[in-house]
Amino acid sequence: MAAPLLMLGRVAKGAGLGDVARDVQAMKFPDVSVEADVKHVTRWLSKECKRKMPRAIQVALNETGKQIRQESKPFISRAFSNPKSQTVNATWMQFARISNLEMMVYLRETTTGKSRVAPVQWLKAQVYGGSREPKASEKRMRMSGRMLSNQFYVVNPKHRDGNGNITGGKVEAILSQLQSAELYAGYTANQTPGSKKKGRKKNQYFTISKAGRPVGVFVRKGKTTENVLGFMNRSPQYRVRLPFYQYTEQLFNKNWPDQWRASLKVKIGI
Repeated sequence: MAAPLLMLGRVAKGAGLGDVARDVQAMKFPDVSVEADVKHVTRWLSKECKRKMPRAIQVALNETGKQIRQESKPFISRAFSNPKSQTVNATWMQFARISNLEMMVYLRETTTGKSRVAPVQWLKAQVYGGSREPKASEKRMRMSGRMLSNQFYVVNPKHRDGNGNITGGKVEAILSQLQSAELYAGYTANQTPGSKKKGRKKNQYFTISKAGRPVGVFVRKGKTTENVLGFMNRSPQYRVRLPFYQYTEQLFNKNWPDQWRASLKVKIGI
């Protein structure tokens, strides 16, 4: 039977079980660690207790995981200024099963709501620091020749929403008018001459180049022109802002002992 494991984002497989060993010693059981096999504990138990032990471990792991998910939300909220709900709720969990006593807590790897990007993708640079990967919109502008292959964009603060981002609708409008919206045959989102004529009274987006290099996306509002996106020739650099895996490991070590003892009492009666 597999040992009880906590995997933090598929990075720290075999993370420490904190004070589990001390708790087991207090019950006159031999030491148990993440690497330990359940048999080192169950050899001291009756046949009935041995039968119930996997269920006790499963419940303790899953209840601990639920607490980690809940307690990570305020931690994520404090790390950012007015984050979106998708960011605050980015923590995901894979439940332990009797057949696989392994619980996983990690950043969600699938998209949520209207977002086309999974939380783990937009939070990666915040968790590990360093440079970020190109955004989908940057790739599309590169493909259409509006950006160079090594360029990234930064958003003018005037064009950021309350969460500090540029809205998806504005990005799509920019891509459409720059003829950068269509990624594959059969998908039509680029602005046509007819739609351009109809939208003359609306904001019109365009790029400006200097010395043959694109410098950004601008918008024409009546007689005024304003920068929306500035192009830079290297990836934006990020410091570690969200030490997610270190914090969730701390949460595990804090919550596991109580959940372990409670599960042993309820499921096994010790």
